[in-house]
Amino acid sequence: MTLSNYDLSSKRGWLRIWIVLSVVFLIVSSIYAVKIENENYFKVLLIYKSFCDRPGYSPSVNADCHSRAEKDANEYRVDAGGKLESIIYLSVLPLLIFWIFGFIFWKIYQWIKKGFIKK
Repeated sequence: MTLSNYDLSSKRGWLRIWIVLSVVFLIVSSIYAVKIENENYFKVLLIYKSFCDRPGYSPSVNADCHSRAEKDANEYRVDAGGKLESIIYLSVLPLLIFWIFGFIFWKIYQWIKKGFIKK
């Protein structure tokens, strides 16, 4: 079978490719967004814990300071919007833009193709 046997202007075939690419992008970017959010959490946690590691503190004060640092880092995560906001910004929003521009380009392609058809 050669490439000439296929209709490359078929909307159904291209739509399938777009759907597969969208699902792959959504999965990969969601994993990336969660990874970024976790890295940010641990960076903030390290900053808060760095204030606890001072010489001369008793072990109980250090333990209290570390537990408070974890609590403050969790509050920071909640105030920052958490993982859902990162997933929306890094996954859903670009995907939505991807589909809108894809639809616009498809309509432009059809309009140009229509102009070359002999009547």
